[in-house]
Amino acid sequence: MPQIHTAYFRKLPGVDEVLRSPEAQLWMAQSSRAVVTEAVREILATTRQAIMQAADEAALETLPLLLPAVLQQVQARLQAQQTYHLRRLINATGVIVHTNLGRSLLAPAAVANLQEVAESYSNLEYDLERGERGSRYAHVEVALQTLTGAEAALVVNNNAAAVFLALQALATGREVVVSRGQLIERWERRIRRICGTMPRPFPSIRPCCCGCTRVTIASSGSPPRCRRRSWWNSATSTRFQ
Repeated sequence: MPQIHTAYFRKLPGVDEVLRSPEAQLWMAQSSRAVVTEAVREILATTRQAIMQAADEAALETLPLLLPAVLQQVQARLQAQQTYHLRRLINATGVIVHTNLGRSLLAPAAVANLQEVAESYSNLEYDLERGERGSRYAHVEVALQTLTGAEAALVVNNNAAAVFLALQALATGREVVVSRGQLIERWERRIRRICGTMPRPFPSIRPCCCGCTRVTIASSGSPPRCRRRSWWNSATSTRFQ
């Protein structure tokens, strides 16, 4: 280790020195000693890494090494940890139901009801009429049956869980047609492991060679075919095998 780096390492305060400061004592009273100690250690470790990577003395001079600078970084780290991660955004993507942006928005009436119920205990899993434990799915099952005409309904928290349940109930041990764009490695592994189902990629989509405005359907290595001429074949290929 170069001598110049050693000199700058010595300028860094130790963990105990930082924790003995009045600022750190106040932070520990507001949260906990373990949280503040971990933040101090992370900041000091980051600074030590910066010293090691500094190319010359000019770069070393710009590093925050003294106690006030370290305390300022620790305070910023603690504030970041205590800040809520979710925040409001403007969706300018053109996709209304955007998975990365929170999916569908809730109606104002639903938001108001959620706020009212979340502020107290609720009958989430309690049957008020029978006075005993109930099912949390009962709140939406009848509504979904009415909307879809299904015999029964079950709510899960994401589409992947719904796909797995459907495959397990309807296609265990059978072949399932999957869009080639969706046939990523983790999907294939999960489908095989959970459902015992063999996924088969759906033919890829490419622009039509004849210049028509519709897309063509072509398997890998085969020439494109106009969708107008191959609609029946492509439609029947999407059925379960």
